[in-house]
Amino acid sequence: MVHRPVLNPLLTLVAPPQPKPAPGGGKGAKDIREEHFERRRKRLIKSFGELAGSAKLKRCAKADRVLVRVTMDDKSAAPSYTPRDLFSVDYGAELVAPWRRGYLAEVNAAALKRLAQRLSGDRLPIATKVDVSRIKSVSLLVSDLLEEDFEALWSRATVLDGTARLFLGAPAPFRAEAAREELVNELSRDMIYERLRYEAGDEQDDADTEAESDFGPLLPITPAFPVSADALRAIVDQRGYFVTVACSSVDMLRRLVASGSIVKWDPVQPLVPTRAAQISLPRQDPPDVRGAPIVGVVDGGLLPGRYERATAWSETSLVPDRYAARDHGTHVASLIVEAERWGNGLRLPAMPCRVGVVQAVAAAGKPWSFNPSEFLRHVASAMANHPDTRVWNISANLAEACDDFDVSPLAHALAQITRRFGNTLVISAGNRDDTDECRISPPADCEAAIVVTGRQHDRRGRVAGACPACRTGLGPDNMLKPELSWFSNHGLPDGSVLVGSSYAAPLVSRLAAHTWRHLKDPNPDLVKAILIGAGDLGAFHHELGFGSPITHAAPWESPQGSVVLAWKARMKAGAYYYWRDIALPATMVDRGCLVGRLRLTAILAPEVTLTGSSNYFASRIQTGLQFENHKRQWTRLIGSLPVETAEGLARSEDAKWQPTRCYEGRFVHPDDRTRKDGLMSATLGGRRLRVYARIFERDVFARDDLVAARNRDHEVAFVLTMEDPNGDAGTFDSFVQAMGNRVQSAVIDQEVPVDA
Repeated sequence: MVHRPVLNPLLTLVAPPQPKPAPGGGKGAKDIREEHFERRRKRLIKSFGELAGSAKLKRCAKADRVLVRVTMDDKSAAPSYTPRDLFSVDYGAELVAPWRRGYLAEVNAAALKRLAQRLSGDRLPIATKVDVSRIKSVSLLVSDLLEEDFEALWSRATVLDGTARLFLGAPAPFRAEAAREELVNELSRDMIYERLRYEAGDEQDDADTEAESDFGPLLPITPAFPVSADALRAIVDQRGYFVTVACSSVDMLRRLVASGSIVKWDPVQPLVPTRAAQISLPRQDPPDVRGAPIVGVVDGGLLPGRYERATAWSETSLVPDRYAARDHGTHVASLIVEAERWGNGLRLPAMPCRVGVVQAVAAAGKPWSFNPSEFLRHVASAMANHPDTRVWNISANLAEACDDFDVSPLAHALAQITRRFGNTLVISAGNRDDTDECRISPPADCEAAIVVTGRQHDRRGRVAGACPACRTGLGPDNMLKPELSWFSNHGLPDGSVLVGSSYAAPLVSRLAAHTWRHLKDPNPDLVKAILIGAGDLGAFHHELGFGSPITHAAPWESPQGSVVLAWKARMKAGAYYYWRDIALPATMVDRGCLVGRLRLTAILAPEVTLTGSSNYFASRIQTGLQFENHKRQWTRLIGSLPVETAEGLARSEDAKWQPTRCYEGRFVHPDDRTRKDGLMSATLGGRRLRVYARIFERDVFARDDLVAARNRDHEVAFVLTMEDPNGDAGTFDSFVQAMGNRVQSAVIDQEVPVDA
């Protein structure tokens, strides 16, 4: 076999995993919080009685069904303590959605008294006792929603026609058909709405119908003229939809909340690009990018001239030229085409790309009304029209920070769109304003995207600390955003400097596009995992994410002294999966002990629940890398905390419900006198490793098709890096020889030589 000497390619595992059933759980007597049970039982009896007699009950009930907020105590956040036994159909109630620090229950109004009577009895089942002992309080959801600062909410919304303001609202998540029907009638009376229909660039009726069934569920609702009750009924029945409401006054907004029809509100705000300096570009001739990969640039468009030959395609403009942020869009496109040729000598790989132009972002201060649904429809149409463009860049954000709990409708819809088309979406983290709030700005709370914040550089053009002008983590409900960071300060030929996360995101986009180009079987999460695996930080940092993807000269290569494995898997909940017999390179063993660096990255395509508030991720992955110790027992080297770890600790220390998992360990011999803090030791009983993973689900009750939810496959991307301590050139070859036909190249046109 002919050797190709320059490149040690990224490898992939060929052998399938071996599943093993996981033990089940359930509530037992040991789960009853005896010290709280009696006091909380009496409180619940009183609360249910008060709710039954509340003056607000009739106003917010739909077909005699009301939404009750159930708040759990701090020790009961684990899914195993979901109070489904108290709030069950047998008691005239059922859980319908997660909510902040608890749940929403749909309860028959007449059943409130029966619940109180039921709790007054002496023979409660153990599972119900567990629920009672862990419920902190119950209340009408409407009562809690009316505590909102409506004046502040009103001031944040886009003004329509001089007086009215626009809001995205989530309809109440009733499950009973009669309650939904009454909700539809109320919405028909009180709101301006329209069912958004995705049109695949075609005005024909049959094209509209097909697009509706394919992409309608991906997008929110647009404000316009009233449509049929059937169209609105489809919205109410489809969980995760938003209606766009035009409110004429604060009182109207408060009245809609009091009716119980809408349970979440999101003021409509425009996307704002970084204020661009006067356009100034590199002086030398632009590079020849014929045949280079393409990045779709959703921005302010492109000024004519320099980059016409680098433009692969251009969509019809959503924002007219006179309003579009064309200077900003041109700077972003320039970084994608020729970032390494800008003026301040930054250490960047030469990976030029072509651009596809989606002119959809207005310049700040221009009289252009941002319509989120038109924007989303335009992005979806562009992706449908250009299936060969696999990486898309959005360097514009809302002006304010993300919500503490809730993922924004814009971010959720972008995640649905990009996953539907199987693309990689890169989004800037946003720029700080004059407030103390520095967390990311929507749509950077998009789970499917690679979110990029800014990073400074030192005098030699190398990465340094966080950029003070750029927003940082975390996202809603402690979402691990941003994932990556890179240079956000770029010098222009005229001596001026561009600063902002807008200019960091394109650096990741171009690298992602080349990564797609080189892989045999890529998908968005695999590309994302590869780039995170190449980050220069060993753990997540709220200001820098996992760092900059610079530890490899090219992410699709295994650097000298290392082996990088990448693979995809489809897993079901309720079983452990093992990838066994992964050879440990001989260069990573010193006197029977492990030495070097190990890094495991796993990204789950998560099940999400937008119906409630918090608990956006309804599935998670537990994963880790194990070794055989000197007692011949399999032990965790790096990875998730054990499943029995207390929920609060696992969430704070391990971010257990986040779909991105990245663990790193650096190992030295226990006798090494140069050992520093943070380094570990492991005495080996063999030279094999194994990766394990398990999928968990929560809030399954919030999904309409429970059978399909339980049987679905969960897609996961894994990347494992093994690096010896000395950069030994033989590490890659020795690993390939040890693995034989159990690995193959993950890179196009690259054979892996396996010597006999």
